Amino acid sequence: MFRVTYDVTPKATNPDSDHVDWAVADAFVEGASPADVDAAVRAVIDRDGWNIREVIHESHEINVEDFDNPQARKAFEHARREGIAILYYHVP
Repeated sequence: MFRVTYDVTPKATNPDSDHVDWAVADAFVEGASPADVDAAVRAVIDRDGWNIREVIHESHEINVEDFDNPQARKAFEHARREGIAILYYHVP
């Protein structure tokens, strides 16, 4: 399992664009390599209506034990089942 974090802004077509200036996209991904993970996450972020401004944390391997936050643990478990989970933390 990998984790990668991006600074993102909503596209004009994103319903959040009226009230969100930017967000942190925290992604959990089952993947073979950091390059595979990056490509998969970028595609989902684009589909979800966000533009990537920069990488906050490069893709790195993680374990569920690394997280005390219940929301992050749920995302980790979702990614384990479905392949990917992204948490968007909005900043007004």
